[in-house]
Amino acid sequence: MEVIGYDIKPCLESGIKFTTKQKVLAKADYVSIHTGGKEMVVGEKELALMKSTAYLINTSRGSNVDEQALYKALREGKIAGAALDVYADEPKSEGAEFKSKLKELDNVVSSSHLGASTIEAQRETSTEIARVISGYLLGGDFADAVNAGENIELEEIPVYTLFIHHRDVPGVFANIDKVLADNDINIRANYSRQIGSSGFAIAVYVIHKKVSSEIIKKLKAVPNVCNVKV
Repeated sequence: MEVIGYDIKPCLESGIKFTTKQKVLAKADYVSIHTGGKEMVVGEKELALMKSTAYLINTSRGSNVDEQALYKALREGKIAGAALDVYADEPKSEGAEFKSKLKELDNVVSSSHLGASTIEAQRETSTEIARVISGYLLGGDFADAVNAGENIELEEIPVYTLFIHHRDVPGVFANIDKVLADNDINIRANYSRQIGSSGFAIAVYVIHKKVSSEIIKKLKAVPNVCNVKV
């Protein structure tokens, strides 16, 4: 299956063939919306570009689709069908009535904003999490990462990870970097996250070769470094 897509800032390493929004709508057999914003993405104009045999999938936000335009397009056969997990007006409490003209149509499949909570979805999500984490820890694989940074060379394999628990104070990175540089170890990337309000942080270094036990000893001796693991 050829996967095509449109994004304001496309991730070129994703395996998706990116093109214009208009070409995606005109060519795709299944149009799936994935966005964090609340703006309308598909309205009357966009629906008119879709094939009469195409299906629309919305699991992002109800406001991303003009429901009146969608109802009209579905009823008149301008598109084949729709699968929806989100709606412009969702019940706010248990037992509240779900009011939507779309539920009158036979070519609409609806779920109650709980599509990710099915047994199948939970199983697939768990498997994917395990695959991604093991790929990263064992080989520094950032495939499909949306926030890994723009300068990581994904093709430079193998890479290795170094985990450093340290006090969150100025100067720590400079001293760590010096130890690595003195031992001819190139840093591909460095990600650091605070551990709550404890005053400590975890830094994840992506480096181009393995570190020896001797280098680990030197890193542990760096002021304000608590522990080092590979």
